[in-house]
Amino acid sequence: GRRQRQRCIRDRYGMINSQFLKLHFSQLVKAWKISKYNSYSDAQKQNYHNNLSELFSCLKKVNFDLQSPTEQQELKEVIDFFILSLQFLNNSTVNCVPYEIVECLKVAMNEWIDKCNNYIIVTSYNQYSFNPYLVVSGPYTIIKTRFNIIFDKKLVQINLPQHLSNDYLCNAVLYHELGHFIDQVQNIYPPIKSILWANKDKVDCQKYFPYISDSRYPEPYRQAILQNHIKEYFADIFAAQYIRESSFYYLEYIAGKNGISETHPATSNRVLFIKEFLSDHHKFGFVLNTFIREIKKQTNKDLLLRYIDISPDDLLNLIPNEIIHKEQLHSLFYQGWNIWLNRQDDFKIKNNMRESLNPSIIYQIINNLIEKSINNYLIVKKWKTHQPLAHI
Repeated sequence: GRRQRQRCIRDRYGMINSQFLKLHFSQLVKAWKISKYNSYSDAQKQNYHNNLSELFSCLKKVNFDLQSPTEQQELKEVIDFFILSLQFLNNSTVNCVPYEIVECLKVAMNEWIDKCNNYIIVTSYNQYSFNPYLVVSGPYTIIKTRFNIIFDKKLVQINLPQHLSNDYLCNAVLYHELGHFIDQVQNIYPPIKSILWANKDKVDCQKYFPYISDSRYPEPYRQAILQNHIKEYFADIFAAQYIRESSFYYLEYIAGKNGISETHPATSNRVLFIKEFLSDHHKFGFVLNTFIREIKKQTNKDLLLRYIDISPDDLLNLIPNEIIHKEQLHSLFYQGWNIWLNRQDDFKIKNNMRESLNPSIIYQIINNLIEKSINNYLIVKKWKTHQPLAHI
């Protein structure tokens, strides 16, 4: 009768879904064959990889035909999680990871996340972006409940273009992407959004959010755009704490004079907001003061300049800069940009060269010197950490 027909329909669609699930797992099998022997310099990444290996063994034992619709959906999420994890781990192996840049980002992350050891920064090749999925949404509970596997570390997924993996000038914008992670974990935007919306008629709110009082657009639509733009403004000034104007040099070029969109404020307003943050704090307007005050309440962290200046002289003399304090690492990006934009001829002058260097050579020199400066600091730090205590 009718019930039997309904049961047949459910069985039929259940069988079809299990076939798609088998296809999905077959894709994972192919990906795992390539990735299972990955080697990492970071023990945390290796432990995460070992968890994936254990999870793969469990998934192989699952009979996909016997799963309920809910269980099928859960398994789909687990396989998606597995494949996405591999994508980022593959680009974080010994040979691929932009190691020096990640180490600088770790310094910044450690200042804003109390339990920073719970997170591993990983990179993948795409357009500049941050993917929050493995930080806040991954199926960790499903994996723990069903397979008794605990991922005690979560991946902070930051994307960058592959051809720029060792470009230290342009990758200064990765501090902006890290800012999106901080916002996500610390839940920074909600109180700022509430205050700005309640004060939307203020001139300063109109300046940075020109649509906020525009009744031609529905209120929920304006609030959604406001939320997106607060996130971008926060990421911008988060980056500016560490790399100063470097946070908008490349932004102005790649974003151009883009006007306002649903996801991003106008480029001109973003630059204006960064410049205001880097200016005399006595002149801060209502919006920036709201950011600073509410971020302090939410995180117990101060939004302030967090770098120590270094001299550009070593770099101009073709010598890696000696980094003494970790806060000086961030200044390397600013000095690199300062030389590229304003002091290219100083290479010729300081090194008694007969002719000026080709810009492409200067580009290579700046990137190589920044890389070596960071690397030397990390080597010395590691050496000091592993030295035995001196005899008293």
